Amino acid sequence: MRPSRKTRAAAPRSRRTNGKRKGGSSKAPLIIGCAAAFLAIAGLLAWLLWPPTDWFDGSKMEEFVAVQIPNEERLPDSGVDAYIDFSNGMQHAYKDTGIKDNLMGIVNKLTKTSEFYSLANEEITPLGRQDSKEIFNRIVSEKSYDNTSAPIEKTLARILKEQRPAFLMTDFEEFTGGRIQLENYAKKYFTDWVKTGKNITFYVMDFVENGKPKHLYFTVFDDYGQRLVKQIDDALEGKHANYTRFQLANNLFPVSRSYETQISDGDAVTYKGGYFKGGNYHDANEVDAVSMIDESGTKQAYRVLEGWIAEFYPSQAESWKQILDNAAMLAEEKLDPQAVKDMKVMPFRHLLSERYFNLTCNSGYVIDEIGLKVYDVTGQYRSQFDENYTGNSSAVPVYDFLRLGKTEVDNPGEFEVLVDFDPKFNGTFSSEEGQTALYRVDIVVKKATPRYELVNQLFAWPGNNSLAESVRNTLQAVNPDDHNSTEPDGKIIYTAYFHVNGK
Repeated sequence: MRPSRKTRAAAPRSRRTNGKRKGGSSKAPLIIGCAAAFLAIAGLLAWLLWPPTDWFDGSKMEEFVAVQIPNEERLPDSGVDAYIDFSNGMQHAYKDTGIKDNLMGIVNKLTKTSEFYSLANEEITPLGRQDSKEIFNRIVSEKSYDNTSAPIEKTLARILKEQRPAFLMTDFEEFTGGRIQLENYAKKYFTDWVKTGKNITFYVMDFVENGKPKHLYFTVFDDYGQRLVKQIDDALEGKHANYTRFQLANNLFPVSRSYETQISDGDAVTYKGGYFKGGNYHDANEVDAVSMIDESGTKQAYRVLEGWIAEFYPSQAESWKQILDNAAMLAEEKLDPQAVKDMKVMPFRHLLSERYFNLTCNSGYVIDEIGLKVYDVTGQYRSQFDENYTGNSSAVPVYDFLRLGKTEVDNPGEFEVLVDFDPKFNGTFSSEEGQTALYRVDIVVKKATPRYELVNQLFAWPGNNSLAESVRNTLQAVNPDDHNSTEPDGKIIYTAYFHVNGK
């Protein structure tokens, strides 16, 4: 299992500009404030008078999401395999003082936790336990390179089989029968690694071999947690040699949020400063008078489903029709403009907001468009926890219910996901059970365009396009958008679960 796809905590984002509230003579803010308070009290009374839906237990959401969104494989913590290409010609790379300086940082970082291997004469040979000075001197010594070709493809096959974090230093020139292999021999291994949720990071440096410009690659095979990548980044920090970092992956979508990491405290889940809140609507007093999300901090309440980029939003409202009516009452066009300006009332704009995603980390793609999918997963939940349930156990697509406020990616470094009601939604569903169903909302990659120009720049040189073709074909095979057969619904970057308690 891969490490949890944990959301990365960021500095809290203010929901409004700080400052003193200005006074005003209008009675509208008072009326609207009273209406909002009435809605909140009505929701609380509904929660107290009517018991929760008898088939649903919000405290089991972590168990449920573990089945819904299987974790990708996690690599073991038992060390790193470091493979060094000692084939003839590689010594020219270390004539560059900057590359040599980078190499020293890598060796110093890896020697305590790694098993080093020599790649030469078509053999993978253990170097044994050596200190960093011995390893470094052996790599940079020209006497170490009186060898034939390195078995790069055999090494890639070994990395895939061993399933351990791995570091590979090479130019990726594979020789077969004394000739450079020009086909995309690495594609199979790259694709199989990335398809299981892991990633490959290339640190690309330029050097010249006998007058021919080439690239040297510090290549890191890692999982979603990127523990080895972090070590390599630390090793290269402050070094002077230029390098380009390219991540071959399709699932790296860091998210920032406006709350801190939760802390369990008995039956309550809290954060520093009080019970935390989600991306749902909050008024000037931090009360959700629209969707009436339970933010009490209990095991039944709103929370981040730790281990996944997912959240649980349980509503205390009687129905989605009530939520829609609440939203209409607090629509900006119905509020006093001065009260809104003075922040005495907060207009309802989005069902969910304030989730910001970095869409630039998968180096091989430009993420052009984001999509939204909604499913009724009531049957899946009940079939998992109720042994007497005999109904439908499949996720049922739901249309004309929710939509994204924007789909085109305007700011890939900090794209805000905005979830709104679809204009076609009138608060009702095809069956009354839809009011209290458990809904799963997936935010997915709708369109991703491979960056072929960058691939050619970083992975090809005169006379050899083998590595460039391998990377290009891998990008095609693991494309995260829903036009790709391996991802028919698009790669999920975020999931929200909604449940309305009902009567």
